[in-house]
This record gives sequence, structure tokens and C-alpha cells, in this order.
Amino acid sequence: MKPHTEHVFDEFGICFECDKQSDSNIKIKEHIQTHHNGNTSAFARTQDVSEVQARRWLKRNCVVIDGTVYCEVSKKKAVK
Repeated sequence: MKPHTEHVFDEFGICFECDKQSDSNIKIKEHIQTHHNGNTSAFARTQDVSEVQARRWLKRNCVVIDGTVYCEVSKKKAVK
């Protein structure tokens, strides 16, 4: 495996190149509690999104990896 200088993580905090686990992969709720004193509005401002969007991310149990929010993709089945 060729060494690289910058890790690019997937939504689970695993580097695409080397499978390194991100050191800062935490649940969004924990991130808001730790870094924003539980204030969802303050967190939303740092992400440049509405508070409503931040609450949607909370409901989906997204994770924060190196300051970026990642959510699991859910696909709806086509109705026949």
C-alpha cells in the first residue's frame, strides 16, 4: 500500500485508502453536548444550516467526523 498524506473518510469514519479509523468519529448528539453545551442552534450555525436541519440530523443519529456531518443513506423501495 502506498502511503498518503491526507485521509479521506467514509460515513463510518474509515479512510478509503488505508482503513484508518478516524479519531474524531462521534455521534452528533455527543458532539453537540461536548462542543456546543447542548445548544442545537449554535451547532447549526457552525454548519451553516438551519436548526431544523440540525434536528433532522439528530433524529437520524448522524455522526460528526473531523467537523463534518455524515448520515447513513436510506433508500426507499420502489412501489410496484
